[in-house]
Amino acid sequence: MTEQAFGYSTFGYWKLFATDEAAKLLESHPESVTSLVYPAEPEAWKSTLGPVGAAEAWVRSNQTSPLPAWLSAEEATTHQEIMSKKGYTGPLNWYKSAIRGIDVAHNASVSEERKHINLPTLLVVSDRDYITRADLQKDRTAKWVKQLRVEELSCGHWVPLELPDKLNQLLEGFANDVAVNADG
Repeated sequence: MTEQAFGYSTFGYWKLFATDEAAKLLESHPESVTSLVYPAEPEAWKSTLGPVGAAEAWVRSNQTSPLPAWLSAEEATTHQEIMSKKGYTGPLNWYKSAIRGIDVAHNASVSEERKHINLPTLLVVSDRDYITRADLQKDRTAKWVKQLRVEELSCGHWVPLELPDKLNQLLEGFANDVAVNADG
């Protein structure tokens, strides 16, 4: 579906992440996983993460690439150390749940009224996230959120890491706007 819409696949990595073997595979290739998940160029995900089988092939071959300018070697090492202690099982459970339909019955039981958010909401998206595309996030969120403010930044997927000061500025400004409007 996404290949027809965008010219490339976006969810191929889900197939790997939802397997029972994924955690062990990712844990055994920490440098490869780090360079896969934090690419120097966001466009890389079009070939390394999006297509079915690409992420698994990347990790199994222990492939690496340079880190992005916004991620220091020290930060990458810290991430790898955390994941070596805690493992990937927990983070991967989200994908397993989504693919296996764990929450389908519960979600179906939620009334339409309760699915809508009637509070001021800030959605921050990025124009160079080729997996979690801004256009899709804006459309899907607008369907459920009545008081939506959207800010689109020029970066890849990892907004808090790539543009932390800009993100903090947006969050503080949004919080101040909400507080002023609540008081007025």
